[in-house]
Amino acid sequence: MKKLVLLFGLIIFASCSSDDGDFIQEEIQLFVQHYKTTAAFSLNNVLLVQEQENIGSDLYLSTYDIQGFNFRPGYTSLLTVTKTTIRNPETDYATVDYRLISVDEQKEVLPGTTFSVPLARYANFGGYSTWLTGTEEFGYYISFEIPIDCYLNCGELNAVIPNQEEATGVFVHGPEGSYILTEIY
Repeated sequence: MKKLVLLFGLIIFASCSSDDGDFIQEEIQLFVQHYKTTAAFSLNNVLLVQEQENIGSDLYLSTYDIQGFNFRPGYTSLLTVTKTTIRNPETDYATVDYRLISVDEQKEVLPGTTFSVPLARYANFGGYSTWLTGTEEFGYYISFEIPIDCYLNCGELNAVIPNQEEATGVFVHGPEGSYILTEIY
């Protein structure tokens, strides 16, 4: 009986082998945008990136991290990275991981360069999601990470969460990685 259980366990273990998916590793160029934005399917902040064939286009991917890379708000970066893709054939989903090889170029964006970040919205699954945290008294943050200087727009920001309003902020870079809110819509 023990041998039968052991044999059954080995069959199950072998059927769950990681060899079922494709494992692709390649060296690519990666452009990193000068600001972080909110993730579409979680309450985290993400980097906006373009892989080599899409650099300069309007198509951006999002990633939580590039291993070994120190993101600098207010600077665009051109990197050489190792991209590792692991495909799961059962779900047609792939996990992508970037590891820094070199920082090829970093350019500071012009002062006053604006960018938009979603702060609260209704998701396709029907729920209200907000990345806005804090209060006017103690300060606002995007996902507990990026400080917001709401300047003259604090009143509008105060109404977003209690009224469950959709909101996108237009920002410029502030000191020490903060975002200065110039407009909310």
